[in-house]
Amino acid sequence: MGKKQLWYIIIGLLIVNIGTISFFTFSQKSSTAGAADTETVATVGGEKITRDQWLHELDERYGKSVLRDLIDKKVIAQMAKKYGIKASEREINQEVTMFKTVLNPSDNKESSLNERQLQEDIQTNLLLEELVTKDVVVSDDEMEKYYKDNASLYNIPTTYHVSQIVVPSKKDALKTEEALKNGSHFDVLAMETSIDADSAPQGGDVGYISADSKEYSDSFLKTVESLKEKDWSKPVKVEGGYAIILLNEKINGTKFTYEDVKNQIRRQIALEHLKAPMSPGNFWKDAGVTWFYGKSGEND
Repeated sequence: MGKKQLWYIIIGLLIVNIGTISFFTFSQKSSTAGAADTETVATVGGEKITRDQWLHELDERYGKSVLRDLIDKKVIAQMAKKYGIKASEREINQEVTMFKTVLNPSDNKESSLNERQLQEDIQTNLLLEELVTKDVVVSDDEMEKYYKDNASLYNIPTTYHVSQIVVPSKKDALKTEEALKNGSHFDVLAMETSIDADSAPQGGDVGYISADSKEYSDSFLKTVESLKEKDWSKPVKVEGGYAIILLNEKINGTKFTYEDVKNQIRRQIALEHLKAPMSPGNFWKDAGVTWFYGKSGEND
């Protein structure tokens, strides 16, 4: 299992987290019995859809996966405590940096990057990696070779998290700039006025780009480099019009040494040696799980 595959697991956890929050938000709003169950949430040609029907459908579609996710997180936390496994703040922050700069999370249009959720999911993933590899022995020679063979992975370029609003003319761009100065929200304006089909639905978010990106013009990149975090630019000429650029976050370039990533490499090599999939379900029996959908230890 490659490192990118592990990061896709983290993206999946983020999506499930968003679904969990939405699911339970809807459920909590309907906690009042009786009349609330028959409350109409929509009508179609005069036919009603009740809150009870809606929530039943949510439960049928997502209830099992949401509950499994909650169980898995508790299983990982309890098993990590049992075996004395921890994820340090330094390791978590290091993985967050690599996740943002190596695998652009905005490539996944279903997920909304949330810093707290990202850190929590990376911590959970690190603990799971440590749990499933705790009995695997990896030699120093093997780890050093892996570091040398994958040196570029640990050389992080300066990276910028950028949003943009692209409009047809400079006149439109000046109007957008004026609206921002008057208190309009950048993401709302992007969704309402930007002509960039990829970023507009994301509130203008184009994800993380490096200083040597080939996808953007020199003038665009120089403008990004000149901005302070949370500031937006003057109108910049781009293909198809003019852009107002917002710098959400800057990640300074760094090179992780072998000692910095030694433990990460150990886990990576160990995971590649394992034949069984990396799944919290492997620990359900040990954790004594029982749940609504089956007997203890049943997690399929």
